[in-house]
Order: sequence, then structure tokens, then C-alpha cells
Amino acid sequence: MRLVISILIVCFILLSGCSEEENKTIEQSIVSDSDISLDNVFHTEEINEQQAISLYYTDIGYGVLQFNKQENSWEYQQALSAGHPEPEHPMSTNFVYKDNYSVSIGEIFDPEISKVIVKYNNNERDATIVEVDKRMFWYSVSKEGGEDILKSHISGYAEDGKLIYQSSY
Repeated sequence: MRLVISILIVCFILLSGCSEEENKTIEQSIVSDSDISLDNVFHTEEINEQQAISLYYTDIGYGVLQFNKQENSWEYQQALSAGHPEPEHPMSTNFVYKDNYSVSIGEIFDPEISKVIVKYNNNERDATIVEVDKRMFWYSVSKEGGEDILKSHISGYAEDGKLIYQSSY
């Protein structure tokens, strides 16, 4: 009986060592597959069951990391970044789009701006504003995709409702 139990234990140990590679989380994929420091990532959002994004900042800008899910494991696809070494406007605006989602993102340089509104395809939504290392970023994710996002109107407002910035797209 001891021999049978010993054989079963050895088989279990051998089989557990042969298991498939562990499924990667988004964070694990960032660390192992991208050159972006996890410390610079300030937001991660699953767009749908198969796609996700992470927003990150750099010394001179910000960017969007894109991920696809492959058999329950998140796989890093690419990083798109924008730099603004000398801001000329109260805030910056950039876009990332796929067929089934779009991201509007920017950095706020004017400390009076406390609200950002994104108008896209007859929809209006408040962007999320995040402070990271004394810098202010805004972003908005739409579950609609395509290059129509480039026609969005972005507005930045002061707390009292005064319009400070409006995109010219």
C-alpha cells in the first residue's frame, strides 16, 4: 500500500511540473513584454473580454499600452506614446482607436482645468482626471471604435464652469 501511495505522490509531482505556462495578468505582461515600468502605469481597463489598455506616463508625455487576451492570458500588443516637452496649450489631446474601442487621452497643463468633456458621435461624457506625480492626465474610453474619434471635441473647464480650452478638431 505504501508503494502505491509513493508512486501516486511521485506521479503527482511529475505531472504538476509539466503543467502549462501560467496565464499572464496584464501587470505580468507589462513587466515581461514591454519596456514600460509598472510604476509609470496609472490606470488599467478591460475594454471587453478580449482587449484591455493601460495608461502610463513618461517624463515628457503619456501613452497607451494595448493588450489582447489569448487563451486566458493577457498578451502585450504595443505601446503608443505622445510627448509634450514644452506645452503650448492648456491641455494636450491624443487618440488611440481600434475597430471596437477608442481612447481619448491628454495631459492638463493649466491647473485651473478641473473638468474635461469629450463629445464623440453625439455622445457627451466627462473624462476621468488622474493626478500622478504632480501631473494631471485625463482620459475617456469609448466602446465605439474607428477613426471617427479624431472628430471628437474636447473641452476643458474651470471649477466655476468657465471654458479654458476647446479642441479645434
